[in-house]
Amino acid sequence: MIKKLLYIFITIVFTSCVNKFGFDEDEFQERLVVEGYIEEGEYPIVMLTTNKPLGTESSVETVKDMIIRWAKVVVSDGETEDILIGRIDENYFPPFIYKGTKIKGEAGKTYQLKVIYAQYELTAQTTIPPSVPIDNIYCNDAPENDSLYQIHIDFNDPAEQKNYYKIYTQVLHKNKKFVPALGGNLNDNLFNGQQVSIKINQGIEQLPAENIHTDFYKEDTVRVKLCTVPKEGFEFWKGYENEIVNGQNPLTPANKNLKSNIQGGGIGIWCGYGKSIYYIRYK
Repeated sequence: MIKKLLYIFITIVFTSCVNKFGFDEDEFQERLVVEGYIEEGEYPIVMLTTNKPLGTESSVETVKDMIIRWAKVVVSDGETEDILIGRIDENYFPPFIYKGTKIKGEAGKTYQLKVIYAQYELTAQTTIPPSVPIDNIYCNDAPENDSLYQIHIDFNDPAEQKNYYKIYTQVLHKNKKFVPALGGNLNDNLFNGQQVSIKINQGIEQLPAENIHTDFYKEDTVRVKLCTVPKEGFEFWKGYENEIVNGQNPLTPANKNLKSNIQGGGIGIWCGYGKSIYYIRYK
């Protein structure tokens, strides 16, 4: 699953590396890895693990051993504090999350995250940008495969602000959750204030994968989610996607740190998401 890929990758990218990768393994420092987010209309969710040196054997069981289960995780909007509850959730990997019960995300609001565990006290801050609606969603036959179809969306980029986007897809009979679309991290450098038309690539849950199609089978019912994200979220996820692509090429190993907004000795991302969600099915 994409979460499995994320956690195996992130525990590698945010560490020093063993000698065969050109780094001194003695420089490795154990740190907490945070992936947390709060979506418009939803309770916050945070996942916590520790990192490991590059060269450590990665498997489902070793990644599960990295889970932090006994942290105190608090989200605040400046008025209300929400102490998140740790729970097993098999929809995620690793299958353990901290989820709120009091605060739901609102566009324009700023949210503080605090994580307390052992000697660590981590903090981060994020804002949920105003959502941008999808004005039109439509499909057409894939040009080289008559069993597939393509999805396109149109939306208007607000001219009065800098905007960053992240796109997700969910094939209802296949994906339990939304999956980040391939090439779905965008900013408005090239289309500020304009109407935008984008072809949506299907998200891939598991890599490496065989017979990857960026288009959709004609029997697929698909949900498309257009998210607005703050700058720090865009920079993190764009860097992550670039490193995943480069990491598939032995000439460009993934050995560069990603940008993180986690303060206090941790690494990772705490991100707010505005969102617009639409369904489509080929007819």
